[in-house]
Amino acid sequence: ATGSDTTKNYAASVVDKLVSHNAYGLEFDDWGLPTNVEMNMIQRDSHYGRIPKLPNADYWTSVEDRQDAGQAFCSEYALGERITGGSLYPKQMKFAVRPVRYF
Repeated sequence: ATGSDTTKNYAASVVDKLVSHNAYGLEFDDWGLPTNVEMNMIQRDSHYGRIPKLPNADYWTSVEDRQDAGQAFCSEYALGERITGGSLYPKQMKFAVRPVRYF
């Protein structure tokens, strides 16, 4: 899922609309974008084989710019490893998302 500048369908709103079900048919709608710290944990767990490696991409985080709510941090990954601590981009940019559940 990615954002679109024509519909203001930003990554956070796309993730907010996610619904999934477990093996028992229970519905989960508590998805969100990870923080920078959570992206670090995802990278660490993928590095040690606890979860699959992240595909090479730039991933949105839930961290917005303190001075401009129209921008958010994006974490950049290559070969399953984080290559930057994050850069600010306008929310209209199209980057990957790695949703996480909050429960």
